Amino acid sequence: MTEGVTAVVLGDEGSEAAAAVARALDDGTVRTTASVDEASALSREVDCVVVTSAGRARALLERLDGEPACPVVVLTARATPVTDRTRVRHHPADALGTLGERLVDAVLADRERQRAANRADDGDRGLVEREAAYRTLVEHIPNGGVALFDRDLRYTWVGGEVFERVDLDHEDIAGKTLEEVHSPAFLDANADAYRRAFEGERASLAFVYDDQHFRLDIVPVPDGDEVVAGLAMTRDVTDEVAGQRDLLVRTRAMDAAAIGLCLTDPNRPDNPLIYVNEGYERMTGYDAEEVLGRNPRHLKGPETEAEASRQMREAVENAESVSVDVTNYRKDGTPFVNHVDIVPLFDDEGDLVHFLGSQVDVTDQYERERALARQNEQLAEFASIVSHDLRSPLAVARGRIELARATGDLSHLEQAETGLERASELIDDLLTLAREGQTLDPTRVETVAVDAVARAAWDTVDTSGATLTVVDEWTVDADESRLRQLFENLFRNGVEHGATGGRSVEVRVGPLSERCGFVVEDDGPGVPEKVSERLFEAGVTTAEDGTGFGLAIVRSIAEAHGWAVRQTDSERGGARFEFDVPCLGSDD
Repeated sequence: MTEGVTAVVLGDEGSEAAAAVARALDDGTVRTTASVDEASALSREVDCVVVTSAGRARALLERLDGEPACPVVVLTARATPVTDRTRVRHHPADALGTLGERLVDAVLADRERQRAANRADDGDRGLVEREAAYRTLVEHIPNGGVALFDRDLRYTWVGGEVFERVDLDHEDIAGKTLEEVHSPAFLDANADAYRRAFEGERASLAFVYDDQHFRLDIVPVPDGDEVVAGLAMTRDVTDEVAGQRDLLVRTRAMDAAAIGLCLTDPNRPDNPLIYVNEGYERMTGYDAEEVLGRNPRHLKGPETEAEASRQMREAVENAESVSVDVTNYRKDGTPFVNHVDIVPLFDDEGDLVHFLGSQVDVTDQYERERALARQNEQLAEFASIVSHDLRSPLAVARGRIELARATGDLSHLEQAETGLERASELIDDLLTLAREGQTLDPTRVETVAVDAVARAAWDTVDTSGATLTVVDEWTVDADESRLRQLFENLFRNGVEHGATGGRSVEVRVGPLSERCGFVVEDDGPGVPEKVSERLFEAGVTTAEDGTGFGLAIVRSIAEAHGWAVRQTDSERGGARFEFDVPCLGSDD
């Protein structure tokens, strides 16, 4: 409790009071002297002076001639105090057991008073220093001015460099009200903000004076719970406004661009996006705040091309430019073809600072190119199909005309006319196929008798050395002409590959026994294993003079109807083609 406290006792050596002080202050922290002069000198070096009598206390205080340098505890037998000085305390001479506590209380109280006094002195000095610094700052604040105003909206103090820029003298403003200084337009716009400062509200305003732009901040100046003044801080922002206007124009120009623009920062981890324009937002469906801080690879998806990704990655790693078309994905998951240009940006020292990315949605162009390519393929296929499918009816017509010439039997011309009509019909259908691909005109779909269509198709195909067997009668919903074309190609395929070397082939057509649909099979040599997996591809054939389009046409017609077609071996070893057809009356 008394550790570190030092004291001097003004009294007789070996007195009971001196011993009590020594015990209270843990021996070694107290000195005893009978000399008033020595005690006076030592009072400047110790924490406390203990005087054993009132007479000696008066002599000491007289010698000190004022407030002592440390607390003085006077042991007295009377209630009457020796003095009322602040640092002098009294203690009963017959209560030496509590003397140590009195000493400590006196020392601690004195130390607290000293600290408080020091704080007050420091506060006064700090206030003076802050006021000097404040005035220096205000008077030299760049492009700005500061003013204090009272509740009457009267400027009480004004300063700042801004007055060097406008036709105003700050010394003339001090002492005047807002109405005496400012225009009616300024008062209408800003006077209420000055008044609300005394309600504790802050305001940030803008105004124009003498063709210059200013920012005005108004804040309350409190003293405890009361606002005693208002502070108006003005800053000339003319250059900033011009710069912001220029930046705004450039930003709007970039946002108005149809292309997406973005910047990334390669000096931050993972080269994140730090800017995207509105074109980027429109193109991708992402708002800027959703993607800033993320790497642009967030647009990748399942079909994003690995080669395009590799080219962009290597360009970034090597700080090089690159231009690629890549499949990206919008926020809603829809894919689009993105033409991406990436350009590295360097500072004056040659250090890489950013990557600029421009993005253009070329999906429509890409689809047009693909459609054109498909169209060209279809035209080429159409030419092959025309030559393929017209061969049989024209051959039939030619043969019948030759018979009519040789025999004079004009009935052959009727068969020739039938073949030519079929050729004309095929041309119309093949034109439709070339234009529509695997689509059907729904107005031409009707319930047709499959057995009758199969027999009609057989009559327009050169079936020399072959026979047709149609099992049962049944119907399907189909485009009759396209269905007939399907049978013609199947019959021609069976005869061309089966009736070779004088061999006769039988072609059989009938309904599937366990499900809705029909089958066309023959007893020919069957399909070689080497072409079985690619049988329905255009151009695949085993015949020397074959075109390989017959079964491709069959598949196209079946898929246009929504039918599934598969090829297997027949029980007699030939080729078998099964067609799964939705049952009549079924929604499947």
